[in-house]
Amino acid sequence: MKMLKWAILLLSITIPAQAITIDEAEDLAVKNYPLIKALEKKVQSFKEKESAAKRRRFGSLSLNANYTHYNRKHTLIPMYSMPSPLHPPPFDQDKISYGIEYFAPIYQGGKISLVSLIYSLRAKSINTQKSSFEWILKYQVDLAYLTYLALEEQENSLKSYLKSLEKLKKDVEAGIESGKFAKVDLLKVKYDISKVQSEIDKVKNEESTMLTILQNLTGTKIKVIEPVTVTIKPLPPEKVLYSQLLEKNRLIALKKQESTIAKKEVELTKARYGIRLNLYASYTRNYGFDSSENEPYGFISASVSLPVFTAGRKFKDIESARLNEVSKEQEVKAVEINLRNQLSQAISEYKYTLSKIKSLKEEVALAEETERVEQLKYDSGKGSMEHLLLAKSKRYVAEAALKAAFYKQEILRRKIETIINGGEIK
Repeated sequence: MKMLKWAILLLSITIPAQAITIDEAEDLAVKNYPLIKALEKKVQSFKEKESAAKRRRFGSLSLNANYTHYNRKHTLIPMYSMPSPLHPPPFDQDKISYGIEYFAPIYQGGKISLVSLIYSLRAKSINTQKSSFEWILKYQVDLAYLTYLALEEQENSLKSYLKSLEKLKKDVEAGIESGKFAKVDLLKVKYDISKVQSEIDKVKNEESTMLTILQNLTGTKIKVIEPVTVTIKPLPPEKVLYSQLLEKNRLIALKKQESTIAKKEVELTKARYGIRLNLYASYTRNYGFDSSENEPYGFISASVSLPVFTAGRKFKDIESARLNEVSKEQEVKAVEINLRNQLSQAISEYKYTLSKIKSLKEEVALAEETERVEQLKYDSGKGSMEHLLLAKSKRYVAEAALKAAFYKQEILRRKIETIINGGEIK
């Protein structure tokens, strides 16, 4: 038993914590997210419907049986000639009929082909919808992942700031003992330490929230998040980005596919009111309870029909389908406008963030130098604790803002990529 405990302890030390990269997180989200699986099943469902619709042209073969009771005796089968006194047909009041029937739609105005085509287009459109959602889902993973890393950097900065304040606290305590500093300076440092510790706790809670979101999106337990190398990557010209948007965007492609389906539904509505040619064949045997005869008969028939009066239903149905077609065409334009606006806003934010990074670098350099000067002034007795603490705070704020800006530009770059390829980000 003791050996088993040692073995378990050794395994817990040697086995590393489960780590995940941003690419692995994206793949897990696509693999495990329920809506992706639901859309995959929808695609399969419409493919099965398409296959079933195509097979309708082959018709259907049915077995049938029925029992009939008449109020008076009837012949078992239709009479094909005048009855003979020497060979009278069997008459029965109760009979059982059983046999086989075949029905085939020879021509339905193109309805069968259109129905199967519409199912095929719907399967394709849902597949496009799935692809669009995958891009959005990956961006949500990226957003949570990179936000977590940014918070982690913020936590590290806060901890460094806390260490700096704790060192300052010791220096002040030593200065108080020697009579160099006033006790009120120690209270000021302790107050700032308390504030920083509170900020660290807040950041840790936010990290926990991001980790929970990431675990919900990926459908897996995550222990360690691997770092991401964040570098500034210039964007292509805006003209190129807008061109890529119209060419690659899955949501625009989806709306165009829905518009095509609406056009085919107009054709289908017209076909439903078109000429129809059907084939019907039957072979039946009738057994009479009174005569005990079992008489067979069969026939083949073809029918042609064309609706000539529908009380205005044909016009209303076709008009409804046409209005739906126009609606889908307008949706394509609306989506293009919304995506262009989203892309324009994201590009503007990205450019601003790059400009902000440049100014923050200068601000950090200035804050470091200001803190150094204030520290020298305080140590020499010429400065104040307020100025020193303010300088430290400004340096922390500038460093944290710079690190956050690097992650923000990476998030925005991925957002732009998602808008171009995926769809609207709400």
